[in-house]
Amino acid sequence: KNSVERPKSKYRGVSWCLSSKRWRARICPNGKEFFIGNFDDEIKAAANLKSLDLGEIFLLDVIYLFVP
Repeated sequence: KNSVERPKSKYRGVSWCLSSKRWRARICPNGKEFFIGNFDDEIKAAANLKSLDLGEIFLLDVIYLFVP
């Protein structure tokens, strides 16, 4: 089996994207998925998710935000 083992994030909502080779941040409120952005750094991805949880917006990289 020639599967590529991808890095695993310790942060909920953050995962490694094989195609972009960057950390991806996503949230799923009420079962609907929203893409937040791709980040070079795992901590930046997690910080952007946390800022949404707090009702704040921190632009640490190029991100896409949603308005529920």
